[in-house]
Amino acid sequence: MRNIITTLIVLVFTLSGFSQLLGPEPFDTDFLIHGSSASTSVWFAPDYHTPIDYTASGGCTGGHASYSGSWNSYWGNFLRLPEVDATGMDSLLLSFDVSHSYFASQTDDWIRFYVWADGAYQKIVLAVRINGVDELYDFGVNGKGFVFDTPRSCAAVEVVFDLATISNKSSILVYLEPNCNYNNSNTYFISFDNVSLSAAGGSTYSVSCRADTTLCINDAAWPISGSAPTGGTYSGNGVTSNIFFPTIAGVGIHSIKYVNDDGMGSSDSCYFNITVHDVPHPSIVIVPNDTLCQGENLILTATGAQNYQWDNGVTNGIPFIPSTQTYSLTVTDANGCINDTSVNIFVSSPLVTLYLPWDTLCAEPYAPYPQYLLSGGNPGGGYYLGQDVVDSTYIEGNGAPAYRYSVVEYYYEDAYGCEGSAVDSVYLNLCLTDIIENQNADIIIYPNPVKN
Repeated sequence: MRNIITTLIVLVFTLSGFSQLLGPEPFDTDFLIHGSSASTSVWFAPDYHTPIDYTASGGCTGGHASYSGSWNSYWGNFLRLPEVDATGMDSLLLSFDVSHSYFASQTDDWIRFYVWADGAYQKIVLAVRINGVDELYDFGVNGKGFVFDTPRSCAAVEVVFDLATISNKSSILVYLEPNCNYNNSNTYFISFDNVSLSAAGGSTYSVSCRADTTLCINDAAWPISGSAPTGGTYSGNGVTSNIFFPTIAGVGIHSIKYVNDDGMGSSDSCYFNITVHDVPHPSIVIVPNDTLCQGENLILTATGAQNYQWDNGVTNGIPFIPSTQTYSLTVTDANGCINDTSVNIFVSSPLVTLYLPWDTLCAEPYAPYPQYLLSGGNPGGGYYLGQDVVDSTYIEGNGAPAYRYSVVEYYYEDAYGCEGSAVDSVYLNLCLTDIIENQNADIIIYPNPVKN
């Protein structure tokens, strides 16, 4: 249901005066009439297919007229402007901002333009320019317009109609008819904004736009300047109050419109592009990996940019001895866009101690030698090695090489495969417990106990 229907009053001027006939239409109310027909004094879009309709949000400057969906078998729909009187004019200029979809696989998406005059549809398009570039395409019996050969967002379109063959120029209806030829997962859409009609000759007042520029997606908001004369208004994706916001516009090429007037009823516009580049997203290869053992070499190699600056003295692709910390990287690409990233490195160096529970152990000169259960290695779960260690479990009191220190080493491997070791020793002493029999036939007592 429509709560408001606005009838547009068409103002008609001759070439000697102000040349604008209609618009620009800000699309700030639900102005479109739908149905099988409508008065020639209103904006009209037929409803025999899903119609082109008004949308209050979005657009290039607020609301816009748009369609989104799929049309089968070259179905088309159109937007018809209110009737205009172009008496005395040799040509008519249709201007509007367009946004539309693009699919490389759908080569027949297009839009054509024509007028109703002298009681018939007239295919009298002379020129089609988009952002100042000739985009005229001749569809033969279907008329002239332009194809959707690239995605466009708020692109400035100018269509020139040649009125030389029109007898009655006092009642002309202008049609914009988009077409597509599929019904699949691809969603066709088109949006019209800031539609206006004027004499193609235009005013002598003109503006000039600044040069195209580039920004990075993470750049700060940019107050737009550089167009002349100053004091005009910029519009387009990402533009608010003459300030361009890269993060809102997004990555891509954005057509920016500049409009200014001379204060005496004449205005002009021009266009330039702002290209927003994404920041580089480097890939980092860590060799051997982000967890390694104390003293091992680490190599950090980043790709995907032009310049790589690591902190802490690290050079891209060069081995070094790391420590447990975060290594930060700043990269710059060919567009001058900068991004930061980092990697976390953990260096494992297990703390291992060994305190044997004895200082001295008894040894035997002959087998079997006594065995003592080993302990004192920390953390637990390691293994013991040494000259007198048996099965990493016991130390054997082998006294054959008597009176000596027996060295024991304790090794521990942590969950990351990193080893640590510690050393302790125990004194092996011959603690003899058997009486060795000694026989001698001669007994000598000295000193002689019978004296003194």
